[in-house]
Amino acid sequence: DTQGPTIAASVASASPDGQDGWYISQPTVSFACDDTGSSGLASCTAPSTLGNGAGQSVSGTATDGAGNSASASISDILVGL
Repeated sequence: DTQGPTIAASVASASPDGQDGWYISQPTVSFACDDTGSSGLASCTAPSTLGNGAGQSVSGTATDGAGNSASASISDILVGL
């Protein structure tokens, strides 16, 4: 298996619920992982709930059974609880 997995990051809720791009409730960053190669998906980063802070970033990695990997990240998340 030489084909790497895929990974996509998303934030729930999709749009900030405060003013000027800030979340006023704790957003959760999740990762959707898939592998179309023959080895199957071995791991995918678990969801992460963010606390208070400006300019936060979250990264995740998907790895398949053959050791191929891919990563995705979301940055500049603003949380004001």
